[in-house]
Amino acid sequence: MTQRREKVIKNALVLMICLSKYNALSSLEQVKTKDAPNFTRFFKEELHYEVVQCGDVATADDVLKFLDEVISTFELDKNPKQFDGLIVIICGHATTSDELIASDGNCVKIETIRNKFSGQTLTPFLGFPKLFILNTYIDGNESLTANVKAFSPTNSFDTKITFTNTNDEFVMIRSTVVGSLIPDSVTPSYYLNEAFMSFYKKHDLSEMIKMAQTKICERQNRRHVEIDATAPTFALFLTRKI
Repeated sequence: MTQRREKVIKNALVLMICLSKYNALSSLEQVKTKDAPNFTRFFKEELHYEVVQCGDVATADDVLKFLDEVISTFELDKNPKQFDGLIVIICGHATTSDELIASDGNCVKIETIRNKFSGQTLTPFLGFPKLFILNTYIDGNESLTANVKAFSPTNSFDTKITFTNTNDEFVMIRSTVVGSLIPDSVTPSYYLNEAFMSFYKKHDLSEMIKMAQTKICERQNRRHVEIDATAPTFALFLTRKI
């Protein structure tokens, strides 16, 4: 059995792209009132990480500009603040093709965002753990723009959390709600942050995700949690910045 390596994040830079208002799609009030505050409460108030947030209305160009400005403002090509990890939180409407739908209906590929922070692009971040939390909503009953693929109509909701890593650099947490009737109480951020707040001092990230998955099954009385077989081979710990 392969022994897992430990990676610890003590001084992370946290980027939040939490879009709640759209020109053609329905507003996601829960992103503004539930998801963004939940993540802010944990990463900024509890862990005291550096948190930078994009506005709740942003075009696809605005999102890319925000990322470029963060890289420039914090001089991430030199990393003078000695960040030891990156956390990117993305909330909003999404497609099934791994794209964030911006407020103007245009899409930004998650891969495009990820590539901006690879170790090949930002040398000081080479080998640092990078955590991407995708907290997205797919609504089959929306009237979508021509740039957004159509989905099968649905009048129910489904929640799932998957945990994967693309390589030793990137860890992906995908929490997805699918459906047009989405009560605020089942937003995945609630379960994630409950697990984060309760267990981060003693458990690694993969263990916390499994706890969140279990809570979803218990409280919603349904089996719709996906556990990806490619879970990280290293233990990633989040610790309070001192």
